[in-house]
Amino acid sequence: MGKLRHTPFAQRLTCMGRHCADAVLSFSNEITLVGSVAGPLLDFASLWVQSNSGYDFIVSKTFPPSWCSVHRPVISQPNPIRHVVYSAVDPLEPDGQPVSCHWGCGRENLDPNTCHRKVKIRCILCNSTCEVKKTDDDARTPHGRKGIIKVTFPPTRALAAWNPPENPTNPATDDKSKPAKKKQKGGRGRGGVPTQTFHNSRPNTPQPIPVAHTTSSPHDITDAGHQAKRRRLDTE
Repeated sequence: MGKLRHTPFAQRLTCMGRHCADAVLSFSNEITLVGSVAGPLLDFASLWVQSNSGYDFIVSKTFPPSWCSVHRPVISQPNPIRHVVYSAVDPLEPDGQPVSCHWGCGRENLDPNTCHRKVKIRCILCNSTCEVKKTDDDARTPHGRKGIIKVTFPPTRALAAWNPPENPTNPATDDKSKPAKKKQKGGRGRGGVPTQTFHNSRPNTPQPIPVAHTTSSPHDITDAGHQAKRRRLDTE
């Protein structure tokens, strides 16, 4: 048997960390149901292994716009590190940036009205209004032709100048809890002018003054008769 000879050069085991996958697909929604995402994901995987096209083309061919708005798929790439999210073109999301009410009323309370170049948004809870620009489909990209928009994840909030109503009310503090003001009777109004209060439309009629009735006795009647007879005798 021969002897094992030592190599004249030292050997080093090196381990360089690297990303094993070209991209990672995830979802940024709150709840993900396996049954609702399984079908488009299978189409995405089968087209990814068959095509040399980019992810924008694969997304446009396999993910419906409404499906993207619900599940918000995010594709993350390591070199360079970037994260992009796909969603459908929405009037409440100009350039993919969501619009939020300045009172925090919630997206479900925003009512958009699309015009020629702008979108007028009204909050049905606090009656505040604002205007944002209209987002059109980008025909230069494959996902844009399908009505899908791609933005950097996480998306930033859209800048909107909200106009409060004439009588602004904060939905967080309900005015119904305040007691109703009592109406003041009489007193002084604005400018120190005394206010008049009318209780009855009929004119004031003088009330008759009650007269006390006295009862006379028979003796009083006799004395009065004697006095009258005496006055007649004196005059004669």
